[in-house]
Order: sequence, then C-alpha cells, then structure tokens
Amino acid sequence: MNCLREGGYVTRKLSMVIYYLGETFLYWKGTEPRIFISDPELAKQILSNKLGFFVKPKIRPGFVKLIGPKGLAFVEGAEWVRHRKILNPAFSIDRLKIMTNVMVDCTLKMFEEWRKQRKEDKTEKIVMKKEMNREFLRLTADIIATAAFGSSYIQGIEVFRTLKELKNCCETSLIDIYIPGTQYLPTPFNFRIWKLERKINNAVKRIIDSRLGSNSDYGGDLLGIMLKSQGNELKMSIEEIIHECRTFFFTGHETNSSLLTWTIMLLSFHQDWQEKVREEIFNEWGKDKTPESETFSKLKLMNMVFMESLRLYGPVTSLSREASKDIKLGHLDIPK
Repeated sequence: MNCLREGGYVTRKLSMVIYYLGETFLYWKGTEPRIFISDPELAKQILSNKLGFFVKPKIRPGFVKLIGPKGLAFVEGAEWVRHRKILNPAFSIDRLKIMTNVMVDCTLKMFEEWRKQRKEDKTEKIVMKKEMNREFLRLTADIIATAAFGSSYIQGIEVFRTLKELKNCCETSLIDIYIPGTQYLPTPFNFRIWKLERKINNAVKRIIDSRLGSNSDYGGDLLGIMLKSQGNELKMSIEEIIHECRTFFFTGHETNSSLLTWTIMLLSFHQDWQEKVREEIFNEWGKDKTPESETFSKLKLMNMVFMESLRLYGPVTSLSREASKDIKLGHLDIPK
C-alpha cells in the first residue's frame, strides 16, 4: 500500500481514537479481546520484556511467508539472543560509517538517472515531476541490496525483485478471510507463492555457495558477517541466513522509503525549514563536496526534521504482544 496513503490515514485515525477513548482502552478483533496502549511508560515495560512475559503473537501464514519463521522478527528467547549477537556487528557505528559511502553512491546514481531523463525529455520542461515514494523505494532497495550482498549486488537485486512479487501475493491473502489450513491446499495461488519462495531461497543459496567456495574473506556485508559465524559457537544455519536476508529487506525497505517520502513532503510544505536545512548542509560540506559520515552528526537541524517526521508519520504505527502469563501492568491486570 502507498506509504503516504497508509501512514497519513492510520496516524490521523489513531490520534482521533486516542482523543475520544484515551491512551489505554479495550477493543475486540473478532472474538479476540485486545488492549490498546499508547502510554510510553507502559509500552517501555512491554517492549523491554526481560523476563519474557510479553511474547510476539501468532502471525497469519501470509505474513510469515514474506520473511520466514526463522528471522529475527519471529524468533523468541534464547534464539532471538543468538541471532541478535551474530547480527549486531552489521549495525555497529563503525560499520554504518562504512556504509555511508554506499548510501551516497546509490543516491548520486539516482540523481544521475534523473539528469539523464531530463536530457532525453525533448519537451525541455523546466520542472521534472517525480513520484518520490517510487523513487525512494528504488533507492532503498539499491542500498539494502549492497549492504546485504555487497559484491553479489546484481544477484541481490534479483532476489529483492522476487521478494517484491512475493510481497504482492501475500498482501492479497492478508485482506482475505483466513481459514486455518488453507495455506497448505494445492491451489493456483499457493502454487505461485511456493514457486516464488523456492526461487528466492535458491537464489540466496547460490550466493552463499559462491561465497563459501571462494578462497577470500566472506566480506564485510550482512551476508559475510552471518557466514563468518559458521566457524563460531553462535552459528546460523543456511535456512536462518536466508530468512535473515529476507527480514533485512522487508524491515528496512518500505520503512526507510516512507520516512524519506514524508520528510520531503514536509519540507516542501515548510520551505523556510527547507532553506535552513540546505544552508546547514552547505555550511558543513560546501556545494560540491561528497557527504562524509563524520559530518552527519553535526547536522542538528536535519536531525530535528527527521525526528519530527518520525513523530508525525512514523513508518511503524503499532506493535503487538501477547501476555504469556497473568500479569499486572501499571494499573492493568492482564490475563494470559
């Protein structure tokens, strides 16, 4: 679903519901009672969950197929800790600084494509219109493919294209009435999903096999970091690595493109802030220099703009948890 349509609608509706019903209220989803919580302190207690009292709820099979059940988004307890320890180095400050060059290169490549399209436009329009959400989806896919697969970027892009096909199929199933067991029936729809899953898994496995068969280092990208764990006590199976690659794509693709789209839209509405941010960037980098990771921390106004965009139109509007036992949360008694 288009991030502008979804983000704006959901945010407005949630604000309206909270205004009338308060920060905490009970509602029903079919025959299932649920408690809505927006109080930051209660949310912090739930999400910190050090004792394992609040677990991830069972998800419809259509969504599980997108990511895979053995990715970080779905594993719990000791398994989650193991996955997190292996993946942490990929998201360290030093690693993210290295990835700055990748992000800059991909962005400059996008700008170059725009210039080329401008030259090819025989109408010589002064203004070139772009659907920015679509452009940012392409940009984030390029960056994630490079971050995940590095030198295997071309194969990575093909994997992500197939993942997008799978996403479109699974989104269709999510809006249908769910009948348990139907995901195992040999229907044309399920055959298509199974075919796409096999294609994705086989493509990632080919990339893994080529890395394992090379004499050089596995690389410093996400895949390389996971493969290096094979020689350690905290190792991942090939299936887990495949599912983590899928998780990385889906959790980073539309969320980041949504943030960028909303930020650009807000800056277009508030052009005085657009000028302030532009001036800040020029003061730090100049007009012709390539951005460097060390300078980003100095962009105070830019950081404020991103924080405000996240506050108004957060890419993730809600999270769900289930109580694993009867528990008291603040003034609430929550049954299992």
